[in-house]
Amino acid sequence: MTFSNNMVFGFLGAAAAAAFLAACSCFQPTTVPLIVTCSETDALVNVNGRQTASGALTMVRRNQPVFITAAKEGYAPASALVNVKVSTTGWLDILGTPLLLFPVAGIFTPGAFELEKSAVMLHLYPMEAAAHKVIPMSHHYDSATRRGVLTVDIGQRGDAHYAAAYTWALENIGVICSSKQVGLESGQPLPPGAVFVILSEKTNAENQLEITFEVVQ
Repeated sequence: MTFSNNMVFGFLGAAAAAAFLAACSCFQPTTVPLIVTCSETDALVNVNGRQTASGALTMVRRNQPVFITAAKEGYAPASALVNVKVSTTGWLDILGTPLLLFPVAGIFTPGAFELEKSAVMLHLYPMEAAAHKVIPMSHHYDSATRRGVLTVDIGQRGDAHYAAAYTWALENIGVICSSKQVGLESGQPLPPGAVFVILSEKTNAENQLEITFEVVQ
């Protein structure tokens, strides 16, 4: 059985049309899932004005930016904006329009777009720490020796707030370590109501302040 050139081109054209139609943005769902996680799991999270919970899946319009906020008493609020971009099917519609007229319709549908990310992490810091531009990073504490190391980010030397943030961090180890955002990398949690003595402080390779301390009470 032989095929003429017209038949071959016809088959190829039909196949191409089927591929473009299958990929057309018209057939994509108008909403997509977005997961927002907060460092304080009991924080009040809002996605485009709708209340949700940390770690919960929320369905949002795929062609509209998403504004997210998180708040908790005693902590500085946090927010994030997720923008949209042209989706893979949207690009296929754009490329297919010169060949077929139908895909042009898909360019004007929600399916032609997608969110830049499908998951967002928001960090909440204690109000006092945030006000002093001190960002907790991690700490280690050994209850046997009663010694530990706290690491915080206070910016660059020369920043207007650097000196004040440096002093505040040294004087408020307990406040800083009360944040769940401070990862306990090893050892045990700090005892409640602890009193600290600073043994040393230095700046590490990441330009973060490392405070070595001892619990004396």
